[in-house]
Amino acid sequence: MREQLTLLREAMERHGITAWISMCRDAHGSEYIGAHDECVRFLSGFTGDSSTLLVLPEKAYLWTDGRYFIQGERELKGSGVELMKMGEPGVPLLEEFIAKTASKGMKLGFSGRLVGARQGSRLARAVIGKGGTVEPDRDPVDEIWKDRPPVSGEPVRTMPEKYTGRSAKDKLKDLRKKMKEADASVYVTTALDETAWITNLRGSDISCNPVFLSYLILTDRSCRLYVRKQALTDKALAAMDEQYTKALGEKKRDTLLFGDRFPFRYLTDDYDLKYYAAFAGCSAETEASFETVAFLANKLDELQLPAVITIDNSDQKIARTIINTSKSGSAKILTLDSMQSMTIDKAKSEGDYLKIMEKNLEVLQQALN
Repeated sequence: MREQLTLLREAMERHGITAWISMCRDAHGSEYIGAHDECVRFLSGFTGDSSTLLVLPEKAYLWTDGRYFIQGERELKGSGVELMKMGEPGVPLLEEFIAKTASKGMKLGFSGRLVGARQGSRLARAVIGKGGTVEPDRDPVDEIWKDRPPVSGEPVRTMPEKYTGRSAKDKLKDLRKKMKEADASVYVTTALDETAWITNLRGSDISCNPVFLSYLILTDRSCRLYVRKQALTDKALAAMDEQYTKALGEKKRDTLLFGDRFPFRYLTDDYDLKYYAAFAGCSAETEASFETVAFLANKLDELQLPAVITIDNSDQKIARTIINTSKSGSAKILTLDSMQSMTIDKAKSEGDYLKIMEKNLEVLQQALN
């Protein structure tokens, strides 16, 4: 039995909650979520993307789809959570299960900001129809998750029109035209990718996704964008950009070689850098092929590069293999911080986004000179 479930049940009892639902989602309906919203992972230990956890006084159940059945069985073993294999014969949907088990006096709790109106209405009907109530405003998980990562507020940056293809002004004009055709006076979106596309702005609040936590409201006369205050640090970002531009403008080389995944595409595009990498983007692969290693080792020799780059939390195994396969075998291993594993402790010890980017610039200067 996981300690987190014991603590949650104690908090539920304090607030008179007899059933609690945690969902693997954020307030924007994102497919991928930030560390702050990883409540299912915190409570159950299950690391899959698609899941819903129901905790009762004596039992707990986790629903997930066929992509995660094997993973779920492995990660939930001994946790006190029963795996509910969605789509399998005899396995009820969450709402069906609650409707069947609900009873008079039951209080069902969930975070209202994570549940859509339709699903919330279905859950409420299932419980209220049996004489129970719902509690969408109180979050006992927040009470027990003492080192919960804060809601992200990484700086927002402008994406140049040469990459977006169209200006934000033109996109808003077209969107207002569509609103008029639909006889709509207000357009509201919580979807992060939609807001990023409309505004030509990008962020890094969710790992491997260039989006920022936001809400957008558009009328025929105004466009209001709601973001976290700390994300708007234009002056600091402009100064950092100037620092990067000046330092990288004096570089001796223009190519980086990664013996790792490559979550720095926007960085290399912004500063006209070339790159070679063992894996594309934020690939889940961990083993590079012999051909890939040989190719990168040849590039290391051909371009006379002084370093192979890895990202934070890498075991550096691939980087060492590339160096050992090269003719010189003398390249150094350097690490760029992708900030994909940011925690409160790391932020306290290593600093905020700008501090980490300053350290990354020092690494780039070593790799390019």
